[in-house]
Amino acid sequence: MLEATPLSTTDKKNILEGKETVLDRTRRLFYVICSRAQESLAIVVYSENPQAVKDYVVSENWFTEQEVILHQ
Repeated sequence: MLEATPLSTTDKKNILEGKETVLDRTRRLFYVICSRAQESLAIVVYSENPQAVKDYVVSENWFTEQEVILHQ
């Protein structure tokens, strides 16, 4: 998987030590946000590599190719 944003040194250290990382917190928040949507959902992602984000969410079957719109 291509990283949309490289992990920080602190997060790499926390992963090795089995501690919580920014990825863990972000994943939980993302789940809560998405699971509460009742009629529609729009997600805005700010990234230096938006194509990597799109490729990942489509490959994980979170969204279809047509549901992800990139704006430059």
